[in-house]
Amino acid sequence: MVAEAVQNNNLSWEQSIAFEESDFVGGSGILQDTIQIGDEFTALALMRHSIIYSDNIAHRMLTRLFLPQAVPLTMDLTNAVFERYLPTAIATARLAMTPNQLTEIFKVLYQNQALIPGYQTILNYMKTTAWNDRFKTALTTGHIAHAPGWTAPYSHDSGIFFTANPYILVVFTEDVFDASTFLSEIANLVFELVAPYESLQQQF
Repeated sequence: MVAEAVQNNNLSWEQSIAFEESDFVGGSGILQDTIQIGDEFTALALMRHSIIYSDNIAHRMLTRLFLPQAVPLTMDLTNAVFERYLPTAIATARLAMTPNQLTEIFKVLYQNQALIPGYQTILNYMKTTAWNDRFKTALTTGHIAHAPGWTAPYSHDSGIFFTANPYILVVFTEDVFDASTFLSEIANLVFELVAPYESLQQQF
């Protein structure tokens, strides 16, 4: 939605916003230990931190810049996402969606990357995320743009695999022992199933 706002000249990647005390949130990210009240970040920098480092502070600041009424994070953000990308679905909880719903959003991202340059920026950040586990394995590295997530007891990953026949894989787990390894095994299994098919196609 931010990339679309930039595309429509309603927002600029260089537009900046200053950090406020209410923006602070714990969890994942790298800003918690260094950020100071008044520090300014551009929309592009916040997007980068939000995707590459899963930075919760950057996500909240970006939301405040783009959708002020949704901060603190209320159903407003979730409703806005559903209205834009999942108009036939009903939002049930704040920031919650099913694997199928997330897949539909990834389809929009992948299929429209040539039309909206910001989508390509997002995909490039997803390709270089700091999280080198779960779906990103020795086998899939160089083929994936992914967005992992975790809040005990949940551990997820979701990604677009750039192969000869690109595909989307989304797996959510709950109470799975060693979930990161489990998700890696699934990613490798699917990748290995796709690879022989691609080799067969290339022979013809």
